Amino acid sequence: VDGRMEIVMREKAVLINMNQKDVQEIYRCCSRMGIGVIVADNSQDQLLLEKLAECPFYKGGTVSEASGKSVVLMCDFTEKHFDKLLDYIKHSDVHVDFKAVLTPTNMKWDSRKLIAHMEFESLQKR
Repeated sequence: VDGRMEIVMREKAVLINMNQKDVQEIYRCCSRMGIGVIVADNSQDQLLLEKLAECPFYKGGTVSEASGKSVVLMCDFTEKHFDKLLDYIKHSDVHVDFKAVLTPTNMKWDSRKLIAHMEFESLQKR
């Protein structure tokens, strides 16, 4: 050891506005892949996404009532895990309105701006 501290980027999924059942399902899927899960509640909707991604990992238990559009925000995912989680969501009964990746641009947004942007993009695709 040369005395330098190694920074490890850990894959995490930030779940925004998700109901209890869907949180549990995604948590189970992510846990099998070694991906940390963070559950954001309504009181955190003004936090920047980069700060949400630093919140403590979910360890199970009850989550607050969801309201609004749901988002799975994937942070530092490998391509393999990205594909696996998207495939799981697609083929399960988990309800997710939007899937997003944390980027240098959106990390400075709060969840309300992310959802507004995702809604705008989905309208543009129609």
